[in-house]
Amino acid sequence: MADVLGRSILDDDDYWESGGDSRQAVNLASLVQSEFGVPFPSRPFFGEPNIDGLSHAVWAALVEHDGG
Repeated sequence: MADVLGRSILDDDDYWESGGDSRQAVNLASLVQSEFGVPFPSRPFFGEPNIDGLSHAVWAALVEHDGG
């Protein structure tokens, strides 16, 4: 997220308040999909838009993809 936003961020920094936009959220979701090999929508950026929340969403996607 820091690379896409072009600045240092903390785990609890809000993605949107840190300068993120919808296009970048879609790009980040695509990067997660590529990196972890699991479907990952941009929806988590709207629900819990910080590193902690997004990491939980990635973990959930991994668990779901591997069958629980």
